[in-house]
Amino acid sequence: MAHGVTPSFNANPLDAMEWDGFDYLVPDVDKVVPNARLPQGLATIDALKLLAESMSADDPADSTIPAPYTYFGQFIDHDITLTTAAGPTDPDREVNKPFFDPLDPTNIPGVLKNRRTSGFDLDCLYGLQPVPGEEDLAVPFAGDKFVIGLVSAVGNRPPGAADDNDLPRVERGRPNFRRARIGDPRNDENIIVAQLHLAFLKFHNAVVDDGFSFADARKLVTQHYQWLVLTDFLPRICDPSVVRSVLQKGNRLYRARNGEKFMPLEFAVAAYRFGHSMVRSVYDFNRNFRKSGAVQAPGRLDFLFRFTGLKGDLGGSQDTLPENWIVEWDMMLQDHAMQIDPTLTPFLMDMPNESPDLMKKLATRNLFKGYLFSLPTGQALAEALLPVEQRMTPADVIAACRPGRPGEKSQGEILESSGLHKTTPLWFYVLAEAKWWRGRGNHLGPLGSLIVSETIIGLIRENPESVLNRPFLPTLGTEIGRFDLQDLFIKAGVLNSRVATRVA
Repeated sequence: MAHGVTPSFNANPLDAMEWDGFDYLVPDVDKVVPNARLPQGLATIDALKLLAESMSADDPADSTIPAPYTYFGQFIDHDITLTTAAGPTDPDREVNKPFFDPLDPTNIPGVLKNRRTSGFDLDCLYGLQPVPGEEDLAVPFAGDKFVIGLVSAVGNRPPGAADDNDLPRVERGRPNFRRARIGDPRNDENIIVAQLHLAFLKFHNAVVDDGFSFADARKLVTQHYQWLVLTDFLPRICDPSVVRSVLQKGNRLYRARNGEKFMPLEFAVAAYRFGHSMVRSVYDFNRNFRKSGAVQAPGRLDFLFRFTGLKGDLGGSQDTLPENWIVEWDMMLQDHAMQIDPTLTPFLMDMPNESPDLMKKLATRNLFKGYLFSLPTGQALAEALLPVEQRMTPADVIAACRPGRPGEKSQGEILESSGLHKTTPLWFYVLAEAKWWRGRGNHLGPLGSLIVSETIIGLIRENPESVLNRPFLPTLGTEIGRFDLQDLFIKAGVLNSRVATRVA
């Protein structure tokens, strides 16, 4: 990497695009199912608060999904969604009020705008222009390649790791010191997604090193990314039969309306938030920071947030990532995400560096926003979209819940006493369904798989240049015709060879 080259900034034509709005994936659910939404009133808000508080659990069970896919899911989210208030109603302020009414479903499409291009075109990597006053955060290039940041020397560097293993950052003495100069600043909120973003930067640079121009490299990187999403990520986190059906038979739910794409609320506010339940409290991040036998300390989630430039301070004394925090992807690939179920690690129940208070409590925030945006209940969507044998009964919902602790109401008791076992918030229903369905927490169930597959495949189909609309066969993996996350790591030079992932 030619670090001495003065970087230029990406003049990105995506800045001129019209941004997508939000709408319901199933806009006419009320015509099909009576009482399709949560009951309105303070009793529901109180029940949602109790339900959220019951979701805290210390890493109860591993899934069969390798741990990096949790954060690849986050990377995808940052590539296709950035929710912004489009008018006077600010959702974050609304849900922080002691009492709030759900928004009128007919008005919600005008409340939000999506400040990301949703066609899986990697604008989170290649960058949109920064807002005035934040020019220091523009994505830097050296010729056709991304500038890569250098780590700080502190000792205990993982064997074989080079200096170029950090995101490019704003230098000391400038505004936004330590902030990452990347296409989406959210990809520096924890180290795992930051190191994943770094792998994508290196992947692009490796393709340029093969002799491709910037434009051709960007096209190849984007195509391989779309292939990876469709053939590796989706079949891991969804029921594979649902993914196959949508790919082979076409979308029946997600299509552009009146020629305009949209981001489905059922996806963005509920179903795609399944990844929150996959987050571990501690990881085998590298030999220095792991679950047991670490050289330095446990690889705790709070450390993974602290040693960043967005949510933390890189440890406080360094200008860039300390070298002992370079990820070892072979170890992470042999670690596991948690099972998808109605529980979250305690860290996500009281997140640091968030304001106002409700933003610290991820489960409460998720449930309150589903209520605010008048999402259909899980039962309403299941009745509208699924055959009877794939719908959860109230007893099934309760059976999928976490058992109660001594002296506390269980999740099932909270649901039953409030009636929410029959009208379950969509996000909670999707998590419970994953535990109830035949995957037993190793992938989403019928409804969650349908919403996620329809949305992701539909958005890629709506991109006329995507791999679903242009002939494409991946060529950058270890085998022609296959390309998964390990192939990307190997091509990027952050993984030496393929790793045999163990079964949970």
